Amino acid sequence: MKCDNERFIFPHFEHGADLREKILPNMYEELNHSFVYQAPYKNKSTHKERPMCPVYNVGPYVLYAKKYYDDNKLSDIKEKNGRTVLLFPAHTFEGAEVTFDKEKFVKDVFNQFKDDYDTILVSVYWNDVDDPIYDLFEKEGAKLVSAGFRGDPNFIVRLRAMIEMADVVASNLTGSYIGYAMALDKQVFMFRDKADLYDATNVLDDIEEARYQKTIDEIFEAFSSLEPTTEQLMMQKNLYEKFWG
Repeated sequence: MKCDNERFIFPHFEHGADLREKILPNMYEELNHSFVYQAPYKNKSTHKERPMCPVYNVGPYVLYAKKYYDDNKLSDIKEKNGRTVLLFPAHTFEGAEVTFDKEKFVKDVFNQFKDDYDTILVSVYWNDVDDPIYDLFEKEGAKLVSAGFRGDPNFIVRLRAMIEMADVVASNLTGSYIGYAMALDKQVFMFRDKADLYDATNVLDDIEEARYQKTIDEIFEAFSSLEPTTEQLMMQKNLYEKFWG
């Protein structure tokens, strides 16, 4: 019998690390017979709802992506760019909005990195391709890069290449790039003046919101310095093991 629903055959892969730690909305659909997470942070809650449902933890997805450049090409790019920062400005997605002072953020980025780094790469997210912030960065001398559309099979391949070109990965909003950068041995830096995110598709109750905000605060504290303390390094390790494995 032919089955058009691929969920009948394949496990359900969580899109990325869910810092909200919410139960997946399709948890109870019988066709979803098993689940794949990067790390074990949802194993317990999944088994509570689906006791007999297999759960697999596979580590950071980026490590499964093929290399876009061979070692020689990557070495040539890094030599040309010198010490490099890869910046992920806060971006929107379907049903979500972000707000922050974009002109101030551009100034903050260059004030933070201009003296010690040769190149600033700014990731252009497909849903915000016409955002004027990219023009602001380009006028200041940054280079624009993009992993393309997130549904493209090569999205994560390009994303890996972008991270591999960098020495430091930075942002003003949390995202999967944190665990991916750490998996590829890159330093992560979070600007304390973080963007505000509103996701109309993912409203939290009071308990969920408090837990989520605690995680966000821990991330921004853990990655707030390019010279982290021993305590910050331990926080980074714990966060990585919890959400990315």
